[in-house]
Amino acid sequence: MLENERIENEIRDLLERELKELSMDINVKCVNGHVTLYGIVDTLSEKLAVEELASRIDGVDSIENSITVSTDGTIEDKEIEENVMNKFKGHPELTSVGVQVQRGTAILKGRVKTLKEKKLAMKLASEALGIKDVVSHVEIDSLYKIDDVTINNRIQTELVNNNLDRNDIRVFVDNGSVRLTGYVDSLHDMETAEEIAEGIEGVRNVKNFLKIRRK
Repeated sequence: MLENERIENEIRDLLERELKELSMDINVKCVNGHVTLYGIVDTLSEKLAVEELASRIDGVDSIENSITVSTDGTIEDKEIEENVMNKFKGHPELTSVGVQVQRGTAILKGRVKTLKEKKLAMKLASEALGIKDVVSHVEIDSLYKIDDVTINNRIQTELVNNNLDRNDIRVFVDNGSVRLTGYVDSLHDMETAEEIAEGIEGVRNVKNFLKIRRK
């Protein structure tokens, strides 16, 4: 089997397992490690989910996401704004976040405590019907207010609390920017470690270089 064909088949298989019926509307083309995704989905979050899954496959060097976000009929920007704000309901940590929609693009403004909350606002907005893109101008209150040593210690503590071996995960913090290196047992552990770092006050971004340990 040719390498391009292998990559296409593995992406299709993964999309089918993870996205079920949604995968039927997605087409995949690979040329020398460059993957093009095209088709139609209902929300931006679905478009981003397809790209994230495709990126997991070995041999994928780059991805061109040409998937179209389509809705039935025309939705006015004001209605889309209401859709986004409804997504925020039930999340008290996002009460200070507002949205303005311009031609289907959600522009988020306001303040939150952590990077995790900022990313949550972006994720929820991407799930709203009618949204084609999300731009965040949300500010994190805790930036530059907590020193790097404190941030590192809090991350290490939370790793232990979540049954992750901090001896296998090295944490580096520089002016609020976190870098994770080392090995974990699964993709779930990798994602958990990143979420932990994002949830610590004072963190402005996280670079995850963790690798899954081969068994």
